[in-house]
Amino acid sequence: MDNIVVLSGTDYESDKELIESEVKNRKIFVLHNQDIKLNLYLDYMFTEFNIKNSDLCKLKICRQFEFERESVSVSIDGKTNYVSSVLSLLQMMDPNKKTVITIENDNRSLLAEIMQQLVYIEYSISDFEIRLRKEVRDAERTDIFTKNIDEILQQITIADKNICNMEADDNLKEIVERIGELYSNIKKQVEKAKSIEMKIAVAASKKTGKSVIANCMFGMELAPTSLEMATPNTCIYRKSKDDKFRIIVGSDVKEFKDKYSIRKYIGDEFRKAQNDTSSKFAIEDMIIEYPTNKNNFESYAIYDTPGPDAAGTDHFKSTEKAMDECDVAIFAIDFSKYLTSSEEEFLKKVKEIFETKGKFHTLIFCLNKIDMMFQDKEAKSKIKIIEFIRNRLKDIDNKYSDCVIFATSALDYFNVIEIEEKEKDNEALRGISTADLRDMDDFFEGVNDDEITTILAGIDKEATNLRRQLGYKEITVNTVKDFSGIPQLLSYVSYIAKNKARGEIVNSITYDISRAMGKIREELKYRDFLEQYMQANEDKKAKIKEILAEYEIQFQKIAKSSVLTKDDKEYIDSKKSNGFLYGIIKEIDKKREIGNQLDKSDIELIEIFTEINVGARISLDYSLLTP
Repeated sequence: MDNIVVLSGTDYESDKELIESEVKNRKIFVLHNQDIKLNLYLDYMFTEFNIKNSDLCKLKICRQFEFERESVSVSIDGKTNYVSSVLSLLQMMDPNKKTVITIENDNRSLLAEIMQQLVYIEYSISDFEIRLRKEVRDAERTDIFTKNIDEILQQITIADKNICNMEADDNLKEIVERIGELYSNIKKQVEKAKSIEMKIAVAASKKTGKSVIANCMFGMELAPTSLEMATPNTCIYRKSKDDKFRIIVGSDVKEFKDKYSIRKYIGDEFRKAQNDTSSKFAIEDMIIEYPTNKNNFESYAIYDTPGPDAAGTDHFKSTEKAMDECDVAIFAIDFSKYLTSSEEEFLKKVKEIFETKGKFHTLIFCLNKIDMMFQDKEAKSKIKIIEFIRNRLKDIDNKYSDCVIFATSALDYFNVIEIEEKEKDNEALRGISTADLRDMDDFFEGVNDDEITTILAGIDKEATNLRRQLGYKEITVNTVKDFSGIPQLLSYVSYIAKNKARGEIVNSITYDISRAMGKIREELKYRDFLEQYMQANEDKKAKIKEILAEYEIQFQKIAKSSVLTKDDKEYIDSKKSNGFLYGIIKEIDKKREIGNQLDKSDIELIEIFTEINVGARISLDYSLLTP
């Protein structure tokens, strides 16, 4: 990029001149002083050097910081180079060419920090990709797995069938059944990978606007929104395969003629829940199918979750289940509350759930109700507010350093898409989608509908704030949409779902498959040991006893010594690799655990081990013999 302006962060008078002269030219600003926090710098420029809100709100600024040597590489047009800092990265990036940024040391926090700076300068997410080196390797493995998934499924189906048809006597039947069960589980995992349904959840404390965020994703109002009525369950919204509206609760299915009737039904159920103390104001989770209007999230299931902190409720169980099931989560924080203790506690639980499942990039933070800043006398800068919350989260726990935050006003965005939809059927609203919204009197006078009047009033309030407080000379519906921050948030959510979450899911599935295959290999090896032991003749069993007798002599020697010699350690190590002996010991131990009848040879071997244990005065640990 060649439109970068570097701010010293030390010579504030010069910085002020640069900001006031260049902000109107849509320059990208980089704060060079790494010793001052970005939010404190912006606040200082506002309070001490009188930078106007009209400039501050339009300031696309990020902070400079250095990278470790060869920790960040940039690829453009097939050419790859290392970059040493944020500034050198921006200087190399070209909005007209796809840029691929790779974090070579797999530092998730560094990835998030770079991503956050690109969010601040509103660099289009479609013009770059940022990834860990590990993700590149995982992507290659995922690609191979995906390309061969049909063949893998076919081979597993054949193996599963062969296992089911295998004849086995009573001694081997249990092992065969276990292997068959493992193959069946692998088959389910492969089928899951083939037909992944991405799940995106919106979570937050009560009355943070999460249902409005969900409606922004649908492009229509399906999720009830009310200042009085909290969401009492998890509502799972999915694309209808036959373009019909329906609600599924357990085995009960109800169909509706349009979005108004289904929204009314959901709202009525929510109202009933508000008065039902016997169920702690909760109701059963719902699946809601709807005809999509070609929104960017029509291929995803959207989870609108209940706030777990409403007084007297038992909502967290439903929210926790949704968090466990979802692949991407938008965690909304109420800007007006600046991260309450209940939000911190809820966020901690959500973060733990995601980390347990190996999901790191897919928890996205949203600082909602950012339009409330117009009621504050402080600096009107979304970047300053986000940076304050980011620093506070990292002060609470450094594990939040790998998260990216967006500032949004979901209600403003949704008001605009609602009015654009209503314009199609209401003559009084004709032209509002292209009009200058600084004067909306004509639209108010032509409307005789309370719902539309409420929506217009919301848009008018935001337009007035943009005009009077931030000095906007022209305001259209697109101006309100862009300032709401929702388009940027939804673009990032879509990017994460397509580029990060799907990879994390397939990686998790392939890990489960690999683990199951490992268990199958153990079972097959175990079966071989069992067969050898069962078929062993008396000479072979005598040899086994000879091995154990030698073991007894050596172990007694070791047990009496206060310090293990090198020879002692070598002897123990040699026994760790004695797979045949290990298999026999493991089989006897297993028989004892499940209460199976022991044969004569088993009893003789147990007696030998008992003598060893008593003589050594310790409990024999079979793990010593683990190969």
